[in-house]
Amino acid sequence: MRQREQQRFTQWFIWVLLIFVLVMAAVAKYYTYYLKEPFGNALPTDELLRVSDYALAAVLLIFMSARLIPEVDEKELRFKYLPFIPWWKRYPWDEMESFEVVDYDPLDEFLGWGIRYNFKTWCYNVKGNKGLRIKMKSGKTSADWHPKTRGVCTFVKTHGSMKTFETRLQGGHPNSLGNTIEVVNEVLAENALFNELFECYFSPDEIVRLRTSNAMKRICKAEKTLLIPYIDRFLTDIAQIDQASAQWTLSQLFGMLEKDMTDDQIQQAKAIMKHNLAQHQDWIVLTQTMETLTKWSKSDVDLKEWVKPHLKRLTADERKSVSGKAKKMLDRVGR
Repeated sequence: MRQREQQRFTQWFIWVLLIFVLVMAAVAKYYTYYLKEPFGNALPTDELLRVSDYALAAVLLIFMSARLIPEVDEKELRFKYLPFIPWWKRYPWDEMESFEVVDYDPLDEFLGWGIRYNFKTWCYNVKGNKGLRIKMKSGKTSADWHPKTRGVCTFVKTHGSMKTFETRLQGGHPNSLGNTIEVVNEVLAENALFNELFECYFSPDEIVRLRTSNAMKRICKAEKTLLIPYIDRFLTDIAQIDQASAQWTLSQLFGMLEKDMTDDQIQQAKAIMKHNLAQHQDWIVLTQTMETLTKWSKSDVDLKEWVKPHLKRLTADERKSVSGKAKKMLDRVGR
């Protein structure tokens, strides 16, 4: 995955100023060569006119050819600033201490645009007031500004440090959400990322799988159409994951996706949940499974007759959360 931009000096006032200077230079030449009169206080020499021509041509050429070319991928952020920096200036993600997408005032902080230094940080820009501020682990700080709101800045903001979802869902206390909310928001903003999140279910890290389950529930509530094409995989691949969080999330998802499932999928889901209610020991798996099966039993007489004895059994469970839920569900299906 790669994002690339090409940015130029397109500010109207710069080009108005350049055109004004060119017009004044042409007028000065007209006075000097045709009218033989001084333009100003004295008649400029041929040498001075040639030097001014070269200087104006150089300035015009610089503004016409100057391009900032930022590029970002999974390994690094890099850029060229033609014609001043014709090689790639590289910032590997694993060498960065921090980075942030920021709004800034180029005139106040750097006295304009271009290649700038304010005795604290370097700035590479051509226009705008939005950019990416980078601090390297070496202690070196640089500011690599990218003004296009739908370009590199948005790409980096969306994809974080370009680390995979699996990496970003790792670490921290097992019961904490970590970066789950961030990841969910990114998937909702860019639906194509859903598959990457789904694949986190197969991480060897159980914390990642736990947070993936949490993310799936949140996405299903917000935009369940993302999960519908994956129902078969939930029924097969995810149902085989021997982790409580995956199993209790399945019961929750089945409850939310019922109207979007085929008859065959409904039957598979019932088989999974019936197995969990009969065999599983985790209290959350039991309570969530009871909830969905009880709801579905209202329109399924056979399921109602199956679930009743299991609910009665669970009313004697030592855990109040389980026994209380079983009593409540038993009242719903009728004793």
